[in-house]
Amino acid sequence: MQGVFSHRECLYLHRQLYKNTLDQVRRSRGYRVVVYSLGHGVHNSKQQIGNNLAERMHHAIQTELKTAQRVCLIGCDSFDLNVDYITEAFTLLNKTAIVLGPSNDGGYLLVGAKHKIPHDVFKCITWGSSRVLEQTLCNIDQLNTTVSCLSTVIDIDQAQDWEALNPSSLPHWARCLHQRIVVSSSS
Repeated sequence: MQGVFSHRECLYLHRQLYKNTLDQVRRSRGYRVVVYSLGHGVHNSKQQIGNNLAERMHHAIQTELKTAQRVCLIGCDSFDLNVDYITEAFTLLNKTAIVLGPSNDGGYLLVGAKHKIPHDVFKCITWGSSRVLEQTLCNIDQLNTTVSCLSTVIDIDQAQDWEALNPSSLPHWARCLHQRIVVSSSS
C-alpha cells in the first residue's frame, strides 16, 4: 500500500485494522484472546516463533491448543471480519477438524483447528501468491482430514483491495481514507 498512502497513513491503517479485528474478537463473547506479534511493544502479546509464516502459524495454533479445545488464528487486514464470522468459524469446528476463512486474493484470513494439526498443512505453500488457499486445501486433502471454508473476505494488501471495499460499510475514519484514495487514483 506504500506509494498509495504515505508511510504515516499506512501505519495508521494497519493500527486501525488491528484495532478493528481485536474489537470484533472481543465482542465474540466466551473466547480467550491471545495476540502473537513479531515485534516488541505490543502490550500483553506473545512472541511469534518460527523462521517463516508457516512455522509461526503452526507454532501459535499448536501452543494455544495445549489449553483450548478449539483455536482460530486470525489475520488483521480485513474489515469483513465480524462477530458472526468468528462465531461461524468456531461452530464449524464442532463438525470439522480445520476451518479456513478464504480471502479475495487466493489466501485466507483465518485458520481454525480443534486438534493438533500436522506441520504438513502449511508445507510447500507459495505464501503471498494467489494459490495459498488452493495449496493448503490440497495439503489438507492429502492428510485425509476434514476442512470447511467460510465465505470469502477482502484482504487489504494492495491498492485494488482497498478500492474494492464498499465505502458505506467502512468506519468513518476509513471512509475518509477511502475517499482520498479513490479520488487520487482516478486523476
